[in-house]
Amino acid sequence: METLQQFFLSNLNIGKCAKRMFIHRNSLIYRLKKIKEITGYNPQELHDAITLQLAIWVSQSIKRS
Repeated sequence: METLQQFFLSNLNIGKCAKRMFIHRNSLIYRLKKIKEITGYNPQELHDAITLQLAIWVSQSIKRS
């Protein structure tokens, strides 16, 4: 979740996100690939990223309730 949130805050920019998270660019790419494998959604594609962002918001909303 944290990786996705940081990726979205970085406007889907891998380099910017890696710097924000203090990790190597390749580590971020690996994490994004794992997210795709687990969820079936590619966070690097806008349509899928929107779906993942909505899922995060819903999850956070449920936790607050």
